[in-house]
Amino acid sequence: TMSEYKMVCRFVEGRYPNYNSVIPQNNPNQFILDRLALLNALKRVAVFSNPASSLVKFQLSEDKIIVSTQDIDFLTAAEEMIPCTYEGNVMNIGFKAAFLIDILNNIPSSDVRIELSDPSRAGLILPVEKEENEDMLTLLMPMMLNDLIADDAVKPQEPHRILRPGDNRNQYHTGPYRRDLFFESTSQRQRRD
Repeated sequence: TMSEYKMVCRFVEGRYPNYNSVIPQNNPNQFILDRLALLNALKRVAVFSNPASSLVKFQLSEDKIIVSTQDIDFLTAAEEMIPCTYEGNVMNIGFKAAFLIDILNNIPSSDVRIELSDPSRAGLILPVEKEENEDMLTLLMPMMLNDLIADDAVKPQEPHRILRPGDNRNQYHTGPYRRDLFFESTSQRQRRD
């Protein structure tokens, strides 16, 4: 059956990297949830993320996970709550939405188990139901969360403060109707102060 194909191989010299050293072994924070519920929530929330980073934030608590994202440039934000079974400490961790969506699309199980040690170490995404003779493990590095921005979610209807002529105009967006008034959002004001 392989008579039409030709396989060419090249022997690579050197030591094979010890990939087991990057897989976290002690993961006290674990949660189990429906794969499709997480996948669909990520797809909906990721639309509102910053296109450059595609960062989504997970807020983990006892019986739920809150998936949220925001794009400060366009003043958009989204948040969804998914029920889950969580064992561990309350924590916040960020992941790149596109990578997580790819992983979840390729896991055959209806439920997934995500194991975490802390917000700076890789997370393990595992199927709960394993197929026969298959041992699947996926690893995803987290993204750094900027707590000032991540905790103060920007809402599209965020209140603005009007700045008068003579204020530092270079830092702020111009108002839509009057050129002599400039607006500053609450999050911009907090970052400046």
